[in-house]
Amino acid sequence: MFKGSGIVAAGSLLGANASEATEANRVPVTTYETLGVEPVINCWGTMTVLGGSLMEPEVMRAMEAANSAYVYIPELIHGAGKRLSELSGAEWGCVTGGAASAIWAVTAACVAGDDHAKKAKLPDTTGMKNEAIIPKGHYLGYFDAACRMAGLKLRQVDSKSEMEAAISEKTAIVYIVGEHARPGYPTRGNLGYRDIISVAQKNKVPTLVDAAAEEPDAPNFYLESGADLVCYSGGKCLRGPQSAGFVLGRKDICMAAAKNLSPYEGIGRTQKVGKEEIMGVLTALDLWLHGRNHDAEYKEWERMLVYISKRISKIDGVSTKMVKPGRPSNIAPTMSISWDENKVKLTPDEFDKLLFSGYPRIKIASYSGDTSRKRTAAIMPYQMRPGDEIPVARRMAELLSEAAI
Repeated sequence: MFKGSGIVAAGSLLGANASEATEANRVPVTTYETLGVEPVINCWGTMTVLGGSLMEPEVMRAMEAANSAYVYIPELIHGAGKRLSELSGAEWGCVTGGAASAIWAVTAACVAGDDHAKKAKLPDTTGMKNEAIIPKGHYLGYFDAACRMAGLKLRQVDSKSEMEAAISEKTAIVYIVGEHARPGYPTRGNLGYRDIISVAQKNKVPTLVDAAAEEPDAPNFYLESGADLVCYSGGKCLRGPQSAGFVLGRKDICMAAAKNLSPYEGIGRTQKVGKEEIMGVLTALDLWLHGRNHDAEYKEWERMLVYISKRISKIDGVSTKMVKPGRPSNIAPTMSISWDENKVKLTPDEFDKLLFSGYPRIKIASYSGDTSRKRTAAIMPYQMRPGDEIPVARRMAELLSEAAI
C-alpha cells in the first residue's frame, strides 16, 4: 500500500514518530529552484502577480504556532472578529481569502445574510436583491466578478442624480474604491465620496470600500466618515499571508459574511482560509499598528533609492527623480529613471524586459506604453529588502552602459 511513498506515508501512520526519521530519509524541501522557477527582486510594489509581500518573522511564527493544534473553526472566526474589532476600533471584523474574497463575502452577506436557504441558492438570486452600484470611475473587474459570483448585476453611475435614479429596493450594496475617493488624493469620476455615502445612507444601502493596498489606519477614516465596511489585503502593506485579507465594519454584515465562507456550505466554501492564515493576518495587523517603525521603513526606502540613483546617474544622459507618494496605496517614495535616447539606445520597455529576463531577475514599473506619462522606468521600493539595492544598481548600470553610445 505504501510502496514508494517513503517518509510521507510513514508519517501518516506514525504521527509524531515521523519526526524521529533520520535526515537521510527525509523528503527534501521543495524550493523555487527545484521547480525551475527563478525568484524575482520586487521593485514594482505590492503586486499579487509577484506574490504580494514577504511575511514578517512574527507572522511566520504565529502561523507555525497555529499549526501546532486543532481548533473549532467557528470559534476561531468569532475570536478573530472580536480581535479585529479591538485592534482597529471597528464594530467587528472578518478574515477572508484576500480583499477580493472580502468583496464577494460582503456582497453575498448583503444578498442572503445568514439565511441557509438563500445562501444555498446563490448565485440564483430569485426573490432577493440582485443589483449593485459602483461609481463609473471606480470600476474594477474584481467587483464585476464578485457580482456575477453572487448573482448580481453591476450598475455604473457617474453623478449624484444618476445614483439616486439607479438605487432601488433591488440594490444590495454600493462599492467604492478608497484611493479613487479619499480626500486629499486625485479622484476619478464625477461622483464624490460624500455624495456616494449620503445617497446610500438615505436609502439604507450598505457601502463597501475596497482599500486593498492601503494602510489600515485606526481609527479608520472610511468607517469614521460614514462607510459601512472597508476591506484590506493581508499580503500587501501588512506583510501578512498573501492568501488572506479582512473586512472591518458593521457587525451584522461581517458576521453574515463569515457565514458565507468556509467552513460553511455554499459557493463561498471555495474561498477557504486556514487557521494559520487567520492567526497570521491578525498578527500582521497588530504589528502594523503597534510593532513596526514606519518612519524607519520610509528612510530605508529612500536610502536604497539614493544608492541606485548615484550608481546609474553617472552614465551620460541618464537622470533620476525622487517622487513622493501620490496615492494612499503603496505609500513609499518612488524613483523615476529617464534618459536621452540619443545617448542611450534603449526604450523603457526594453529596459524592463531585459531586467526581468536577466540575472538576477528584477521587476520594475515601466511607463513606456502609458501615453499619460513620460517615457520612463520607475522603481517602487515598498517590497524591496535591504541589500536588494546592490544587485539592482549593478544590473541597471550594466544595461544602461551597454546601450550608451
